[in-house]
Amino acid sequence: MYCSLNILDVHVDYIEQFLNDTKTCLPCLNELTVDYNQLQIATENFTKDRTRFNCKNVEKLNIKQKNIELEDFYTYFPLL
Repeated sequence: MYCSLNILDVHVDYIEQFLNDTKTCLPCLNELTVDYNQLQIATENFTKDRTRFNCKNVEKLNIKQKNIELEDFYTYFPLL
């Protein structure tokens, strides 16, 4: 099963709602397209546990950010 989510050009609150596992269940989310800065805000700099679960299976992340040096980022997206 392949599941993708495009949440570009939306308010950061919508990103948080989609990724928060108590509000949305996305166990098969494979591809995520999102603005990096908004993703960073919604996940509280990749430290928020409530949004970590829906990100763990993402294999393809479409963002415009080129250099990512946060260790917590790769903990959030272990399959990248």
